[in-house]
Amino acid sequence: MLSAFKKIFAVLNRDIKSFFPSGNSTNVSVREPLTQSQVLPQPVLHPTPEPLPLILNASDLIRIQRRRIVLDWRDKSLLSALTSGKDVFSSFSGYIDTQLNEVTMLDRVFPGKAREVLTVEFNRRVLEKLHGESQRSVDNFFVQMASWECLNNSKPQLAYPFKFSHLPFLDDVGFKPSNRGKILTLLGEHISGYQGLIRALQNDISDFANDLTRKILL
Repeated sequence: MLSAFKKIFAVLNRDIKSFFPSGNSTNVSVREPLTQSQVLPQPVLHPTPEPLPLILNASDLIRIQRRRIVLDWRDKSLLSALTSGKDVFSSFSGYIDTQLNEVTMLDRVFPGKAREVLTVEFNRRVLEKLHGESQRSVDNFFVQMASWECLNNSKPQLAYPFKFSHLPFLDDVGFKPSNRGKILTLLGEHISGYQGLIRALQNDISDFANDLTRKILL
């Protein structure tokens, strides 16, 4: 019994520090606090690429720019020609209606030829107007092209696709109100049909632009 109390007392009397590592031990490492560079992600640095060599010289760039100007003018002029065709047809249709309203009862029975009645005014109101508008478009464009050395100071001109027309397709059509629809249909085909005046003007514009483009690229 006494022996048991002595053992318990010996345990309580032990140096409790013996249960923990000594403060002088070199086996315990102390973690240093992280620096800001270790906490924040570092940017990825890419090498600066070398500049690409210039493939086109200044003269080539000028040619490309001028070609683009010509093609833009061509596209705009083609659309303008189509619009002009509709405008002149509408205007001339109004003129025809006015003339038909003045046809007498006798002329309705014995009508004159529509060709004879309309030829002069058709050339004045339709052909001259279409050619005048197209040539003004070229003249205005030439102001922009005046300094282009490739033109050699020559003023470009559209061909003249609008020769005086005698309207032969109206030779067998009497000029009277009952033939109004037929007259307008034939004139509409002559102006805006597949082989009409507007198609001829558009072909002329395209040929003009193609020829000018070739001069620019020489």
